[in-house]
This record gives sequence, C-alpha cells and structure tokens, in this order.
Amino acid sequence: MPQASGSAAGTRQTWYACSATLALILFAAAFLTQLGLFPTTYVSSPHAMFETSNSLHASRATLRMKTGVDTHVLGRKPFVTMVVVVTSAAAWADRRARIRHQFPRNAELVPAEQTVLLKFAVGIQNLDHDILLQARKEAANRTDMLFFDCLDMDQELNDINNWHLNAGPSATTQKVLLSIEWAVQHFDFEYFFRLGDDSYFRVDKFMALLAAKEVPSAKAVVGRMQSGYVFDMQQTYPQGSGYGLTYDVCAFIADNKGNLMDTAPEDCVVARWLFAVGARFVHSTLWCEMSIGEKCESDMVLAHKLSPECWTYILDDGTLAC
Repeated sequence: MPQASGSAAGTRQTWYACSATLALILFAAAFLTQLGLFPTTYVSSPHAMFETSNSLHASRATLRMKTGVDTHVLGRKPFVTMVVVVTSAAAWADRRARIRHQFPRNAELVPAEQTVLLKFAVGIQNLDHDILLQARKEAANRTDMLFFDCLDMDQELNDINNWHLNAGPSATTQKVLLSIEWAVQHFDFEYFFRLGDDSYFRVDKFMALLAAKEVPSAKAVVGRMQSGYVFDMQQTYPQGSGYGLTYDVCAFIADNKGNLMDTAPEDCVVARWLFAVGARFVHSTLWCEMSIGEKCESDMVLAHKLSPECWTYILDDGTLAC
C-alpha cells in the first residue's frame, strides 16, 4: 500500500511538472512572437482579402494580407483597416462579378500598411433552390461570400407605403445587421463599409481620407447624408448607396443586435441604431449620384447607380471615364 501511494504521488508530481513546462513554453512563444522574433502569419481562408484571377494582383494581395502575430494561437482577432461588405442578392452574380473585377484594381492603389477585406452578403431564407445552388457553386472556389440565415430580397417592403415601425424584417437591413455582427466577431478594424452592389466604391480614396485623418476615427458614420420624414419623425440618415461606420459604433450594434429594429428602409433604420449610440453623421460631397445626372469628379469616393456599360469605362487610376 505505501508503494502504491508513493507511485500515485510521483505521477501527480510528474503531471504538475509537465503542465508547468508546457505553460512556460506557450508563454515564451507568445512573448517572442510579440517581439517579432517568431515569423508572422497570414490571414487565410475564409478571411482572404479579395479574389481576383489576375496573378499580379493576386500575389500582391497575398502580401498585403500580413497581419502580424498568429491571432488564433494568442486568442486575438486579426486586424484589417477596413471591412467592406456588399449587400447583394443571390441571383445577382453579374453585379458581384463587376465589383470583383474592379475592387482589386483600386485596392492596388492603397498603401501597403493599410489592409482591406471584401465580402458579399446574401440571404438563404425562402430562396429558390436553383438560385441558391447557383450561388453556392459561385462561392465554391471563393472566400468572399457570406450566406446568412435571413431574407434575400425585399418584396412588399420596397413600397414606401409599407414603411412603418412594425412592417416586418427587411432583407437588406438584416444583411447589414448580420454583416456587422460577423465583422466584429472575426476582426478588429477601423471602419466597416456597407456597400450597395450597384455602387462603385473608390476604396483607395476612402483609405486616403482615413490616413489623412479627414474622417473621424470614433463614434461616426460617413457618407452622403439626407433628411426626410420617416416613420414618425424628421431624421437625418446615410444614403444606402454606401456608408462607413467606425468600429465602436459597429461593436454597439453587434452587442445590441437583438434589441434593434430590422424593417425597411435600411438606411433610415440604421440611422435609428446610430441615434442610440450618439454617433456623428458626417456628410461628404464626394458621393456621386448618377441616377439624377450628377457628374462624378476624379476625387469622388463613391458613384451610385452605374450602368453596366459604365463599369467598363474605368481607367487604371480608378477614374470614371463615362
């Protein structure tokens, strides 16, 4: 019996010693990685920066995916300067194709120290089987699509007469809400940009504004601000063609997702979310609305309602030539 007791004690001591050694090794590895003595890692699938068939763009994009320490080992989220999510519909593959072609070209103009992530958000609820199958096939060899358990397209809510506080969920609003939650869960970032799939976004121009501190770094929404009587009050809201939200605003939205309304119109509803956090509404004149004949200048950040033909008239420096 004494021998058995001694054996058990010896086993416990050996286990404690091994545990202490392992803990010491893990701590040392984390510390050395922080000091830059261990190789840095890259964000990999499903967090690729963007997809492109152009090998030059692809190789440079891969280099730009460098984020520092192995965040999965240390239990921290990767950092990207900005997360861009395009709210799309599963059937609108042609719109996604146009953005996939142009976005990397503009991203190449962004300084190497800034990183950007592009994703497309679609819904799967009540979606036609063939359309969903086609979207899944499109996503099979890509890492840029997010499939959310929400509506994919709005129907009766497109009618302004059906806009009221209890109208029911909107596909676009739900996609924005779930995209923000997804971004906050997976990344640390400076800005989240919600983009319409009929908008041309000069990510390089917005990044330049961010680097020059010409847009707020906290508690703000940046875009083309409009005002109108919506629901039960006169309010300011960011036009749904595209707008940027600071990280702290996104964190508030993600933390309070279950308490936020999700009806239409999405841009006005998002404004209601922002009222709750006290966000600043920053109007920019660099947003261009082509549907009403506005001329898009060379320094514009976003052009809304581009025709399919106009997408083919974008110069190498990102300037619209249509």
